[in-house]
Amino acid sequence: MNTRPQFDVFLAHNSLDKNQVKAIHEKLKRRGLNSWLDDEEIPPGQPFQDVIQEAIPLVKSAAIFIGLDGLGRWQILELRSLISQCVEREIPVIPVLLPGVKQIPEELVFLKEFRWVSFSQRIDDDHTLDLLQWGITFKKPERVVENERPGRIPTKSADVKQIRFISELQTRLIIDKQVHDLTRDEEFAEFDFIGFKQTSLTLDFVAFKKADGLNERQIVQLCDKFFEITQMVSYDFRLRPLARMPNSLLGLIFEDECPNYLIDFIKKQTKISNWGKSAVLVTWVIHLKQKQIYTHNNPVSLLPPVVILEGSVFPGLDYLKSFLSAYRS
Repeated sequence: MNTRPQFDVFLAHNSLDKNQVKAIHEKLKRRGLNSWLDDEEIPPGQPFQDVIQEAIPLVKSAAIFIGLDGLGRWQILELRSLISQCVEREIPVIPVLLPGVKQIPEELVFLKEFRWVSFSQRIDDDHTLDLLQWGITFKKPERVVENERPGRIPTKSADVKQIRFISELQTRLIIDKQVHDLTRDEEFAEFDFIGFKQTSLTLDFVAFKKADGLNERQIVQLCDKFFEITQMVSYDFRLRPLARMPNSLLGLIFEDECPNYLIDFIKKQTKISNWGKSAVLVTWVIHLKQKQIYTHNNPVSLLPPVVILEGSVFPGLDYLKSFLSAYRS
């Protein structure tokens, strides 16, 4: 297979912004640039993510379009995978703000390290197109006077590594465990991934959060928020299990060193609700550098008895250990 770059830029976007992105695609073509657009490159019936994985080696840069509707559900997965591969292949990343968007959303804070371009008023803005062309080609058009080229090659920072880890885990949980993904909902924006699965006897929740730099108060707030969600979602979706309280796991992901006192603190964050709004939550530390998982150390017991063992907390200690050991940071 020929893996030499054949496209100047990959256009990552929300399907709700398709018309605007297509218009920019056509303008780039008129400037002699060859851009990768899903509508033109993905045949019907082909797995979307597989084709994107194959496309990355064929592009010289990537443009991330952010519109008023934010990121689509699959665009979030696509973006995390895309950034990870851009790191590995040293491909420049250019955030592109579509009309009406004033700044990069907080949930995409890692994109703020790149200089973005902004179609602040309209798509047919030649100056913004000049900037985008500069970011794609590394050649500054004569009309551009700025000194800093848009976008840059992402570095292997903690944010990028953790986005990759959580993205890969998220994808595997959706495929292997049939998790219903709630991540896109703004109501759950505190978490990098959150989802649930219903079985005949249980309702299993899971959430993961990049935790480097968090303090005890912030960790407690996350636990409280997730605990509330496990109760709220079960009633909103009418998913109360038959005879069991929901299992819920909050995995706090550390790429840098996590001090022992914080590990001990996190392990104690078990929560049990009253029977009227049944819910159980435990917290684990997942340490990427050490490839170690630290599990909760509180007994979980209530009448009627509820026992959550390390191996049975959704999605399971053995499953996460296997994934962590295979993960290459």
